Amino acid sequence: MEGWRFRPTDDDLVGYYLLREVTGCPFSHVGIAHDFDVFGKKEPWEIWSTFRSENDHDNPDPDDLNFYTKPKKNTPKGKRFNRKVGSGTWKGQDSSTEIYASSADDNDIVIGFRKRFHYENKQSKEHDGSRIMFEYCLAGSLSHCITVPDNDFVLCRIRKKSSSENKNKRKNSMIIGCDDDLVPPPLKNQKTNINNGNNIGYSSC
Repeated sequence: MEGWRFRPTDDDLVGYYLLREVTGCPFSHVGIAHDFDVFGKKEPWEIWSTFRSENDHDNPDPDDLNFYTKPKKNTPKGKRFNRKVGSGTWKGQDSSTEIYASSADDNDIVIGFRKRFHYENKQSKEHDGSRIMFEYCLAGSLSHCITVPDNDFVLCRIRKKSSSENKNKRKNSMIIGCDDDLVPPPLKNQKTNINNGNNIGYSSC
């Protein structure tokens, strides 16, 4: 649709789009999010060219690409993720940020987490730091919605960095003590949204 731009909040991405994906009721609008392995053999720029053309001005979200993908653990029962992509890796830039429900009655409930990464490839100066990725996952308060083990998706938003951001990436990218491979832990004494099996303020299909 001409003139329309897709600008969801973090709460929208987790509480609607990701939640519907894990419950088997994905949003049907073409181009909003794709099912794709962003931790596979394709480089970030190859992923971008696969799903976005340079003249794709009518896309509802021209700055970002959104993907449903499944996290890959280093070991089946481990607590660390393998975030390799192509010949590089998605390197964490911050600790997980809590995402709260936006509804008036539930705005103190953590429904998910957001974590920022950048593409790191020291062997490729041209592409090192050229993409950033935001990874969204459900919090423990919504874990009961994943009724099928194969539906443990996360939502990843990939964005091209501007040339000015690339120049300053080394200065601002690293935070001491950040461990980008760890699974976000559930919060202690965290409120949950479990109320006779109903989701907090979000309709099911």
